[in-house]
Amino acid sequence: MHKLAPKQLLALTLALSTWQVNAAAPSVGLAMAKSSIRIDSSAVTGNATILSGNVVESVGGTSELQLQAGSVVMDTNARVQVFNNRTELQSGKIQVQGSQLVTNSGNIRVLADQGGEAVLERKNSSVVVGSLRGSVRVVNREGTLLASLTPGHALSFDMEEDQGGAGAGNGAKKVKKRGGFAGMGAGAQAAVVIGVAAAVVVPTAIVTTRSSKSATSR
Repeated sequence: MHKLAPKQLLALTLALSTWQVNAAAPSVGLAMAKSSIRIDSSAVTGNATILSGNVVESVGGTSELQLQAGSVVMDTNARVQVFNNRTELQSGKIQVQGSQLVTNSGNIRVLADQGGEAVLERKNSSVVVGSLRGSVRVVNREGTLLASLTPGHALSFDMEEDQGGAGAGNGAKKVKKRGGFAGMGAGAQAAVVIGVAAAVVVPTAIVTTRSSKSATSR
């Protein structure tokens, strides 16, 4: 019986390990970058397959993720983690399309209705959510509706640790009023807000990869 040399055995072991990882993490879409991106901290140029659980960072310009559940346009320096039917915005600004695609950030979830398009920006604990097209809903982790946004409107949510108070547990979250996207001004148009304090603003500075779908200031 032929015995494998140590180097051959090591190469076979690494190949099997890679196969097992890929089998456990199925492909969820394709990343397309005009310049370069990082996937799980590894630099990639051009197009690349995305596996469930990958963290994608847009480095030198805008990038687009074509996912099975929808699409995501990433602004420069945005970072998202991608799963089968949801994304986790960790930092930066993105545009999201797809009624089957849920976008989480902090302790809120964002869902765009059929034909809708949402824009999100996260800086530290602050998350701004806006609607570019159609209705966009914002819910908490338990699924309770916090806000329903119409095109041209956005709300800013600040997730902060609750420092105490009756019934407040350790690590409890609260939402308080903060600012919006850079370049936004206050707006009087109404958005449906349920049980939260948030600023109503009009988006003027957004990702412009899809220029025909970008919102403009009124």
